[in-house]
Amino acid sequence: RLPAGVKGEVGKMAKRQHGKLCSAPTRRSARNRPQEESMDIAGQSSGDEEAPEEVTFEESKAAAAQSLKDSLEAIRRNKEHVKKIRRERQEMFKEQKKRKLLPEDLLEEIDSSIPG
Repeated sequence: RLPAGVKGEVGKMAKRQHGKLCSAPTRRSARNRPQEESMDIAGQSSGDEEAPEEVTFEESKAAAAQSLKDSLEAIRRNKEHVKKIRRERQEMFKEQKKRKLLPEDLLEEIDSSIPG
């Protein structure tokens, strides 16, 4: 099971990718439609001569799993980086506070010198 925060990130990523892959095609009139066969650099047509690369279900599933693992690892690294920055900042604040405070012996000396 994934932690709650990670589930949300993965869900958002899936929705973004789904939106990119499944967007509805725009309609174009016949005169604005691009040519069916495009010419490659050598001047040969690259239309229907080449079949799309076949990808098996297992390969696709493995690629999706690897993508998910990479995303989770990136999220984990980002969280660790944020924690490191927070720790460093907190340590800096502690040092600043120490420097700002007067030394204890000086405070005791002031207390003892005041008649009371």
